[in-house]
Amino acid sequence: SLIAIFTTISSRFLWFTLDDGYITLRYSKHLANGNGLVWNIMSNNPVEGYTSFLWVLIGAVPHIFGLPAVTFVKVVGALATVASMIILYLYGRRRGLNRVFLAIGCAQLGVSPAVAVLSIQGMETTTAMLLILIASIGALELAQTYSRRWAAVMNVSLLLGMLSRPDLVIYAIILEASIAGVLYY
Repeated sequence: SLIAIFTTISSRFLWFTLDDGYITLRYSKHLANGNGLVWNIMSNNPVEGYTSFLWVLIGAVPHIFGLPAVTFVKVVGALATVASMIILYLYGRRRGLNRVFLAIGCAQLGVSPAVAVLSIQGMETTTAMLLILIASIGALELAQTYSRRWAAVMNVSLLLGMLSRPDLVIYAIILEASIAGVLYY
């Protein structure tokens, strides 16, 4: 039911697409059409005007398959939020946390108009949120199990997160330093 509430709230903002989303999709279209990561085709001076390399790659998918690009990135953003709620809840249950408190935590994402707008604005924000969540879970599990699998989960999620939002390098450095402190001291 929380997903239904989130979908209802998000649908009220479907008209909104952040202008930066269109900028990224222009690069995505040119990439998908074989023209490279350029703003203007046939330009001698390429201009790097996108902030998220991963989002450019994701945005190229609808152009390759002839799908409506704006709708596609909005769906990906909304699915990232839904996936975050599900993973947060399931991981909390796995760790034995109280269902009521987990539901409250997930509801903070699911009923927030701000999160709804971020989810359907056409940008990478909620995808980055999902990757941070996965990296954080990977770090928690790695600190307790010393498992290479969790190290891989954490590091791949961090890499994708940094490709999604370059400013996540700060989070990655802090998380890696924290894990190194736990594992080696």
